[in-house]
Amino acid sequence: MKTSITEIEKFEEFLSEFNFFYDAQIDEDSIKSDAIGFEVRLLCPLKDTPENCKVYDKFLFFTIEKHAYVEVLLTFYNIKNSEIVLNRDEHDEPIYIQTTNIDFKEKSIKFVFEHDNVKHIKLDYSKFQLDIDYDVDNK
Repeated sequence: MKTSITEIEKFEEFLSEFNFFYDAQIDEDSIKSDAIGFEVRLLCPLKDTPENCKVYDKFLFFTIEKHAYVEVLLTFYNIKNSEIVLNRDEHDEPIYIQTTNIDFKEKSIKFVFEHDNVKHIKLDYSKFQLDIDYDVDNK
């Protein structure tokens, strides 16, 4: 499913409706930032329902995890400034988002990681525009 959001309030509703950004694992290799926008890919865990766990059962000899994930691609536009405080070499474990802070007044979005409150991605935007691309059936 691909959707575009042009109001920050709608993005906040999306966050609460799907709860994608709680314990989502960030794919550090997917972060792209240029004059056009800011792109990041997340691996978002699904609830441990029997249907979702079946996906991982056949891969248990590779991993001890037993969760299904949905890959979510976020592309933010009209970014005035991006601040990425993240260093892959400092840790071996995956990085998970602990909270997503939206500041309407400052026109910013900040993803804070559970490892350390200092590590974060902060985006300042002029006019909010976001494309979200994900497929719940592709786990």
